[in-house]
Parts: sequence; C-alpha cells; structure tokens
Amino acid sequence: MKIHIRKDEKGQMLLIVILVMVIALTVGLSLVSRSITDLKTTTDESDSQKAFSAAEAGIEKTLNNPTPILIAQDLGNNAKIQSVTINDINGSQIILNNGNPVPKDDGVDLWLSTYNTNIAQAYQNPWSGKLYVYWGTKNGCSDAALEVIVLSGTRLSPTVAKYAVDPCLARANVNNFSSIAGGGTTFSNKTFSFGTSIIINGGLLVHIIPLYAGTPLGFAGDDGSGSAKALPSQGKVYTSLGSAGSTQREITYFQLYNSIPSEYYYSFFNIQ
Repeated sequence: MKIHIRKDEKGQMLLIVILVMVIALTVGLSLVSRSITDLKTTTDESDSQKAFSAAEAGIEKTLNNPTPILIAQDLGNNAKIQSVTINDINGSQIILNNGNPVPKDDGVDLWLSTYNTNIAQAYQNPWSGKLYVYWGTKNGCSDAALEVIVLSGTRLSPTVAKYAVDPCLARANVNNFSSIAGGGTTFSNKTFSFGTSIIINGGLLVHIIPLYAGTPLGFAGDDGSGSAKALPSQGKVYTSLGSAGSTQREITYFQLYNSIPSEYYYSFFNIQ
C-alpha cells in the first residue's frame, strides 16, 4: 500500500524541520555564548586577583625599600607591578586615619614638629599659628567630645596645655567641657560637623582623644592672620598599581608616624 503525501503536507513537514533546526541552533548558540561568558568571567576574576596581589607586592616592596617604582616590574604569571608612588601626608589641611573614625578613648597624635625615630633629632622646627580641629559627622549628643593635649616648647622642657570640648550641651553641663556648637567644614571630600581652634606657639605635638564615641579627625593650619599655613608631615601615603592582562587594581596605604603610648605620654618627654 502506498502512502500519498499531499503537497501542503510536504510544506508543513519542511516548516517543522526548519523550526526544529532554528530552535536547536538557538539553544546551541546560547550554550556557546554562556560558555564564553563564563570563561571570560573566570579569566577576569583571576586577573583581578593577580592584579590585586601585584599591587600588594608593590606596597610591600616600597615599605621595605622606600623608593618609588616608576618602571613596571614583571612578577611572572602575567602579573606586573605597574607603579608605586610615595607622597608625604602634609599641607595646610590634613585628615588623619584616612578619614576613618578614630576609636573612642584611643588617642592619636598630630605632629607639629619634625618627626624622627632618633629621639635626639626629634621635635625640631616647632610650629606656631592657629590650629583648627574638626570632628564629627552626626549631631549633638550622638557625637564625640574631644580631649586635646598640646605640647609646646622643647622636648626636655615642654609645656602642656589641655583643652576639652563637647558638642552636647547636656554633657558639657556635667563634665565641665567647653560647649561647641557647629563650626564644621568640608575639605578633601570629608564633611565635619564641629570645629574649634587653638592658638599654638612653638608646638611640638598635639594628642587628641575622642570621648563617648569614635570620630574622624581633620586639621587645618592658619598663620594667625587668616592665611593657610602648612602643617608638618604626618607620614607617607603609598599608591600602588598592579596589573594582570587588561585588568588593573590600585591600593592606597597610609603610614602615619608612630604615636606615643598614652600611658607613657608625659614620662616620655622627661627623658634626659
């Protein structure tokens, strides 16, 4: 028995075959595209990690030998240290701790004289002028009060001045701190809620302790007549660029000069 297929049935069969082929091709291309995307993502993640490791290696290298890296250094495995720059943390406006909050009850030092690890050569070139101290990112009693200790004169015969300021009036009425309302500012893309100023003559060091809460700290120098005056170096900032393939990663490392332990703060300056 013969089976006769009409012409319109042949057309339908051809259409079905074409549709099946189109679907199969679409699925196949989708799988290939997904495989390529997954492979690229995996490669990018691997290169990103290699570039980050190269940037870390650049920081470690310059910490051991504080010399900028200006020519790319090949680390193998397709990774390179592209460059490392080293700059002083100084100027008429300085933000300590990279803008991160200084923990409450944890003192931090602002150097007003030349820092040197050799005690006999330290505390040279004392600074004079008006020092602005900025802090706080919240409001009133949610923010920190500050205890500020200023050392002036000479290392062997320093004079000590203490200041205590509080933006919370209710607390200030109890702790007898000076009440501060406002006075904040914005610089280096950081906004501070409060500010106060201190006249300094022959300053060596300022020790600042946030109380009640942690807070970011910023400082600005003034020559006393309204003109900006640079503050001494507070340390170094290292910026390292690593690469792997077409991927680049950058790391910035802030290295502040050593702070004096609070428990030895006064006795340290009495060393003869």
